[in-house]
Amino acid sequence: MLTMKGVKYMKVLKIENKKCYYSTNGNDYIKITDITKEDIYAILGIIYSTDDYLLDSVEEQTEIENDVERLIYINIYNQLQTFIENIETLKSEIHNELDELVQKYQLNEKETKMSNDEIGKKYMSSFPTEENIEVYNEKEMAGVGE
Repeated sequence: MLTMKGVKYMKVLKIENKKCYYSTNGNDYIKITDITKEDIYAILGIIYSTDDYLLDSVEEQTEIENDVERLIYINIYNQLQTFIENIETLKSEIHNELDELVQKYQLNEKETKMSNDEIGKKYMSSFPTEENIEVYNEKEMAGVGE
């Protein structure tokens, strides 16, 4: 974590000693060549949920020993920059879509008073059980379903 003017910033991409690193927690830095899809999703989540992050930019004159690290870093950096530039539009689209879903699937008053467990049990009960499947298969074999 890096502190500037009393605000702690998490550096998610960093270049140090001519090597490229990433972090998903602000403390542990891992070589950029070891980044996984899950790590990228974690970084996107950090960027989406907070403004307290930093990315080291890479310029032409920035020295990086390994060409593979440089290529990976530049590609990830550019994709993250595109995400950052479009984040307000994405948030707005998500918010609008959620509003539409809430309006479309407005729960009635009784359902809104149900606990999450009760709602889960109610909807899980609509899924087939082994017993229901056996009865269905027996009917199909006997030609009842036709």
